[in-house]
Amino acid sequence: MNLLNPSPGVKSYVRLGKRRYVILLIPTLLILQYDSAESEFVSNGTPVITAVRVHPNPSTHGDIVTLNVQVLSSDQDNFSYLWSEIGPLIVSLSSADTPSPSFIAPHLKKDTNVTFSVTVSNEIGRASTMNITTLIKGSSGQLAKITSVEFRNH
Repeated sequence: MNLLNPSPGVKSYVRLGKRRYVILLIPTLLILQYDSAESEFVSNGTPVITAVRVHPNPSTHGDIVTLNVQVLSSDQDNFSYLWSEIGPLIVSLSSADTPSPSFIAPHLKKDTNVTFSVTVSNEIGRASTMNITTLIKGSSGQLAKITSVEFRNH
């Protein structure tokens, strides 16, 4: 019997004192690896980001813009999500620790690309990161200005 490469189901005996113990070698868990042009199933459990989407894209001032990430992994649960913005434009992401955060498109004078990064981690710390860029259309008009305020008592 080779202990470095045991054969499945081989029984061995060990005598300790007056007792004899049976050692049954059980093969280790077989983990399959699936690989195709569109997706990858990785045996080490690393989350694989299969898609990142933005809707609507492009967006305009006032639109609620939703980001979404899709993930494939050998264990489909217990993911943590971290979205962040890359670049000079700052927007306030709502629910940045979920697969689908959102923000309200700000008023911009010119068309502006905004890039977001998402990192998906599993419970043992393996992670994948992907970026996506979306376009926020500029508005040629100006925002409404308040020129006077009138109060009325009823």
